[in-house]
Amino acid sequence: MAIVIALRRIDLGWKVVLVGGLAGGMLEFAMSLIQQYLLGSRSWNYANEPLNIGGRTTVPFMLFWGLLCYLIVRFILPLVLWLVHLIDDTWHTRLATILLAWILIDAVGALPAIFLYGQRANGVVFDNWFAQHIGRLPMTTSCACISRTCACESHRGSSGTIYRPQARSVVMAYGRHARLAPS
Repeated sequence: MAIVIALRRIDLGWKVVLVGGLAGGMLEFAMSLIQQYLLGSRSWNYANEPLNIGGRTTVPFMLFWGLLCYLIVRFILPLVLWLVHLIDDTWHTRLATILLAWILIDAVGALPAIFLYGQRANGVVFDNWFAQHIGRLPMTTSCACISRTCACESHRGSSGTIYRPQARSVVMAYGRHARLAPS
């Protein structure tokens, strides 16, 4: 978002598309690396797409990110700024506090869900009440594929085996509440 706000100072549309596309592609590449090495799973793999960059992003997707930045900078951001200026100054702090609380509440549920998603992809099953509750959320029911190897039932036939990490991952995952899923 900081890049998008900085892009609004650029007058030429093609520069906004270029910088926004490069920033979007770098962010997509970085998030893919972080997810793979921190959580042990991958949500996307563009290795078979034309003009891919390490299978983590592609030039056409970077162009999409650039066009999206252009639309945000030229149309959506001015509208949002106009709406923000309509709000009374005494409400700015209150509204910012409410939005911050909303983000923190969302993080309390989302961050453990992301962690559990990666652990489930690695074959670790959690037996505590929180993990069972998070497991019922729609975000955590999708398939986690790691290097063409998937942990969900729907892809087992096409991918072969389920990815199994080293045993040390199980010890790191909440001690007695974690166990390897049965094969």
